[in-house]
Amino acid sequence: MSSLMRTGSVFVVFFAVVSICLSQTTQPAGEVTPDTDAAATATTQPADTVLATVNGHEIRESDFAKIFEQMVSSRFRGQPMPEAQVAQMRDRFRPRFVNTLVENHLLNEQAKQSEVSITDEEVVARLEREVQDTIFLRGITRDELDQQVKGQMGISLDEAMAERKADPFYRDMVLHMKLLQQKYPEETKVTDEEIQDSYESMKSRFEKPEEVRASHILINTTEMKTDEEKAEARTKLVGILEKVKAGEDFGALAEEHSDCPSGKRAKGDLGFFPRKGAMVEPFAEAAFGLKVGEVSDVVETNFGYHIIKVTDRHEANTTPLEEAKQALFDQALSRKVGEVREKLLAELKEKGTIEYAEGMEPPAPPKIVPTTQPAAAPPAKVDAPTPPAPPKPEASTPPAKEAE
Repeated sequence: MSSLMRTGSVFVVFFAVVSICLSQTTQPAGEVTPDTDAAATATTQPADTVLATVNGHEIRESDFAKIFEQMVSSRFRGQPMPEAQVAQMRDRFRPRFVNTLVENHLLNEQAKQSEVSITDEEVVARLEREVQDTIFLRGITRDELDQQVKGQMGISLDEAMAERKADPFYRDMVLHMKLLQQKYPEETKVTDEEIQDSYESMKSRFEKPEEVRASHILINTTEMKTDEEKAEARTKLVGILEKVKAGEDFGALAEEHSDCPSGKRAKGDLGFFPRKGAMVEPFAEAAFGLKVGEVSDVVETNFGYHIIKVTDRHEANTTPLEEAKQALFDQALSRKVGEVREKLLAELKEKGTIEYAEGMEPPAPPKIVPTTQPAAAPPAKVDAPTPPAPPKPEASTPPAKEAE
């Protein structure tokens, strides 16, 4: 399976429905940590004032607090933050999130009037589509995505999907997509011709160079000052290499001896990487000179001494249209839904009665320029703002970063 591009495709970072509060008892003074007792912070939280009214429905500080807490919890996952920083973030995001809540309510009203609803099965199907698109567009496996999510969020992919499924804002997003497709069937229709044109215009992005998958064991020498220390490090690695040649498990030895974080995390596995641009040159040259199953002699780089085992190889290829079709369809659909969403919201805001508290007026909306081709940049989010997706894990980073 080939990689199209690095994409922000809607998935990897989730809103976690966990409270963030200011604790006076279990955390250092002046710090904020998720999962603490809300009662302890009653005096420091803003009053539950009305921030906006939309068609008679009040949006309060407590409504904003819920999505703000979700964002902070998703980004920082329990790490303490200075209270002043949280307060500054809260003030900066409040008008933007209030506008999100106003728009969300308008679209929910429209869905109710149009008798549009969704089932759990539709939410799960949408979520699985996003997972599959992310896997395809990033050129990774489901296991690699699972590791990526664990590294970013500290939970498994399945656990993250369960959180996402339960997130009311995500469910609203799925509902609104269904509403918009039903209300604007022609404007959200994606044709085979559009997909073909998109594929041809971005064909170079579907070209994937030869890649190998390798594991390594690193003895880090970057802090060593003398030749004697480096010689001892090399001798140690030669001893490990002899154990590999004698039949001992490479992954177990990496887990025990490697100074690279991939040792303990993945038994030395670095995933797939191309010949150029991913690894330092001596490492890449040695890896690509091996056949699948072969182990290198000791390889020296500016990070230390390595032994490398190649475990798989992908030949250079171009992803055919048929494999790329679903991801291109979803990308085009997201763009079109985003465009008609702005159109419908403009109409609903014009017809509705919306009042904002002082300072809560929404920022000027971005200018929407219709296109016939999907942008190379990630498609616009359909609903509530979410943090950016994390980068691809160490499979595409040099051992340099692994060794630091």
